[in-house]
Amino acid sequence: MHRYLSLLLLLPLIALAANPNLIMANNEPAPTTALTPRAYLPLVTTGTQTTPPPDQPPPDQPPPVQRASFFVDSSWKTSGAAIEVDNQKAIHMAYHYYEAQYGGDQRTPTYAVYRYCAANCNQGANWHEVKLLEDLGVRVNEVQLAVTPDGRPRLLLRTWRNNIYVNYDYYYAQCDTNCIDRAQWQVTYLIPVAAVSPMNLTDNDLPQRYFDVDNQGNPAFVYADANYIAEPDRYGTYYVYCQMDCGNIDSWYEVQIGEHVYGTANAENFQYPSLEFTSNGQPRVLAAFTALSGDTPMLHYLACDTGCDTVDGWKRVALWPRGQGPRPGWDLELDANDNPRVLYYPEALDNGTGSELYYGWCNINCVNPTNWGKTSLGLGAYHGAAPDLEIDAQGRSHAIFITQNSGIGYARCNANCASSQATWQRQDIDTQATLAQEWPVAFAPVCTGGIWSAWTPAMAIDSTGGLRMAFDAAYHANCWWSQDQWQSYYQMYLVQRSVRGVLIQ
Repeated sequence: MHRYLSLLLLLPLIALAANPNLIMANNEPAPTTALTPRAYLPLVTTGTQTTPPPDQPPPDQPPPVQRASFFVDSSWKTSGAAIEVDNQKAIHMAYHYYEAQYGGDQRTPTYAVYRYCAANCNQGANWHEVKLLEDLGVRVNEVQLAVTPDGRPRLLLRTWRNNIYVNYDYYYAQCDTNCIDRAQWQVTYLIPVAAVSPMNLTDNDLPQRYFDVDNQGNPAFVYADANYIAEPDRYGTYYVYCQMDCGNIDSWYEVQIGEHVYGTANAENFQYPSLEFTSNGQPRVLAAFTALSGDTPMLHYLACDTGCDTVDGWKRVALWPRGQGPRPGWDLELDANDNPRVLYYPEALDNGTGSELYYGWCNINCVNPTNWGKTSLGLGAYHGAAPDLEIDAQGRSHAIFITQNSGIGYARCNANCASSQATWQRQDIDTQATLAQEWPVAFAPVCTGGIWSAWTPAMAIDSTGGLRMAFDAAYHANCWWSQDQWQSYYQMYLVQRSVRGVLIQ
């Protein structure tokens, strides 16, 4: 093998050695080898600082804030950032390792991790973690996190199955007390699923929000299937739920909520559904799909008040065009009156618009399209991908998103958010320069340079207005790849990917 290829394979190790800002829980230096998996707590940078200048001047800049930030692991790639807060202001996080499986005596970590901090989370020693599915030898490729009203964590885990027909398996994990003890966790296998192509191709780049718990803490999720190996065939979109004893697979039920022509593959496959519950436990879903009765992919809102175990109980309305491109984004939240509020980012529309972030709302009879309104946040073009919407205790809307320059942006509306007169304050949370400063990744001489980019932003807000953010940060280097005289070229190589947390008070 060419000597340049050998150097390239050393890139992840070089990157680790060049990052002194990440330490282990016992304050040992970051390891210079990636052969032995270890558990890490974050080193947090604290202090008062003003966020870096935004990509373009915002109309109103919030004041300086107290900020802490960290990467979760310096030795292995991680992904799937998820974050929640409970009613005691404790922070819950989850992620999975973004590594391939190797055989033999050496095995990279491929499990999921649950992390918890009760207070003073700017100190690494106050974080605790638990490994999940570490004993099964499976490769986790997606983690979603929810917290019950009384503060108990619930996780939906998806693993990769090495099968061209049935690609994934779903697991449910729950804990009721002392959840930093692995023995207190119960993990239940749920279902196998076949991926719906090409929807699964960008799963790693977009946040997943189709898992949640209701007002009683009962879990549910929405997924699309294309499993023609099963009998009968399973095509379309399903709502899966449990109302008691959820550690028992027999307590889980499902109903198909997307239309399907029986005996064919013609079905409504929901893209990136966002699931929320009203204060009475009624499910609401926001998703894009092409209705069987239409020919254009549209963003749809679905609501069920009663009879949610039958397809007739689900009502729907088509809102706005999905937009072109592989990474459009949207998110759903409910205000204090259970009225839907939406963030909507179409990458591009047929009329030449799109590629900006919109805020949508409805206050009455929300399966009637005439009762919906929307307005641009005014952030400018290409600001707003992969948005996450949260509404705080004072009714203010908060948005986190990917900026034009692949950083993380934040915007807040203080009043009249559900109107065209709303004014959004905007600031940058992390830029490419911020990430490069906190983690100066080294690369081999065969590389001409590299760049950080942000993916999958998520946010939670505690009872005092503290912002808790998490996202994936990926570093790619432009490196020369050569196997022989006929195959030599530059390509972008993933050197590092890490879940990152940012805490703002």
